[in-house]
Amino acid sequence: MNRRILLSVIATLFLAGSLAILPVVGLPYYPLRIIALQNPYGIQMVEIDIEPGKTPNRIEIEPEDDHKVPVAILSTLNFDAPTSVDRKSLTFGRTGDEDSLRRRGHKSTPDCRVRDVNKDGLRDLVCRFLIQKTGFQTGDTEGVLKGHTVDGVRFEGHDSVLVLIEDDD
Repeated sequence: MNRRILLSVIATLFLAGSLAILPVVGLPYYPLRIIALQNPYGIQMVEIDIEPGKTPNRIEIEPEDDHKVPVAILSTLNFDAPTSVDRKSLTFGRTGDEDSLRRRGHKSTPDCRVRDVNKDGLRDLVCRFLIQKTGFQTGDTEGVLKGHTVDGVRFEGHDSVLVLIEDDD
């Protein structure tokens, strides 16, 4: 890659708040060290999988339907979803602000299970959301999950969806 293009890319990412560029003192010509930062809005990005194990991620919405859609929050070596996620904080749907989490029992416990859905040896958190409350509309192509960790760090995840809406007819 040509040096001018590389510097342009670095400058763009820096201005977007995704990188910090620090000089490494003590080395000739003060080379730069590039450090990735959390996005400027303080939101940690997490990987999610809507309808784990299925491709494409189909969400079929029928009138008077009480079906649920499973969404997996995938763990990484640096993020243990089952122990890090405040399950009661989860929202999921068209914008990620929809209060669609299915709750069980009289204590309103979030309907979540721990499983390794992507077979990477790490336990993932799979929660079920009420389809009717997700706000999805025909033509939507992305589902958004939002929440925060037990330490109060906000996070967000996105995955593709194919939304099918059945008519009453």
